[in-house]
Amino acid sequence: MYLTRAEQGGAQGCEDWDLYLRIAENFGIRVVPEYLLTYRQARSSMSANTDAMAASFVEVMSRAGERNRDLPSWIFRWSAGYHYAFLVKTAYRGGDYDRGLRYLKAAVLANPALLLRTSIYRTLVGILLINSCGKQAAGEILSLLPEKKGKSPSIDSKKNGKRPFISDRIFENIERRRWSAAQSEVG
Repeated sequence: MYLTRAEQGGAQGCEDWDLYLRIAENFGIRVVPEYLLTYRQARSSMSANTDAMAASFVEVMSRAGERNRDLPSWIFRWSAGYHYAFLVKTAYRGGDYDRGLRYLKAAVLANPALLLRTSIYRTLVGILLINSCGKQAAGEILSLLPEKKGKSPSIDSKKNGKRPFISDRIFENIERRRWSAAQSEVG
């Protein structure tokens, strides 16, 4: 029941997302607010190929849009913003900083609210520093920033004794409201 590579125009990477969407279109689902599995990503894995993932995502969303013409277009843009933000992190971790910048632009164009996330700026600064002064110097400069690498402050940060950045709190509030709006429009 997975999309084949041929059905995705030669790309691959989002066939599981397509399956989840098709299940959700036909059955009631619930969000479980905890991690039920982990996902290991190696540089040689399929999901490390950001261009193939981007092309696969476009095909999956195009098919979902065709099946769900009644859904507002902003829901698809919202999803694209998050997908491209994922590709930014993947490209950054893989050392492909130019692609990271390209996907960062795509993420923000699709979902401008992402500009409220401090992790977006940290990634942008990291890419710009690496391009201008090299990876080692950039790492030293980034280590001076208050946020630890790989950690994104959230409203739950108070549990860890850390105060979240106000922009991250505003972003999370906006996302909660969007989620509620999406549920009422779809449901």
